[in-house]
Amino acid sequence: GCLDRDCRDWKANVRGYPTEAQNVQVHEMTKDGTFEQIYGGLGDNLDVMCLSQAQIIQFVKKHRKWLREDGYGTFFLFKVGDEFFVAVVFVRSGDSLRANVFRFSNDFVWYAEDRRRFVVPQLALASA
Repeated sequence: GCLDRDCRDWKANVRGYPTEAQNVQVHEMTKDGTFEQIYGGLGDNLDVMCLSQAQIIQFVKKHRKWLREDGYGTFFLFKVGDEFFVAVVFVRSGDSLRANVFRFSNDFVWYAEDRRRFVVPQLALASA
């Protein structure tokens, strides 16, 4: 589940249905943008770009080498009910992890020069 207080406050920390393993693709930002612009560059269907919270946790555990380090978060899109959220997982000094959750509608601009990564299901690009 979510570690972030906002995640709990927004009721995004819910137990999902069991999900199968999912092949994913890891992308690195090439242009500045909000979440809407970052994910919108992959297509219009956000549903196919989501991972379950369990899939995000498994990715972080098994594929940690793909997480952006040096305090820059890696983005994971997920959905609870009808609302989209982005989990941002940071590898901190000492190799500890921190996860923050943002509403997808957040209009903060993330800078490409930080080379943040975002993870989507592999089939998302074919379906988007």
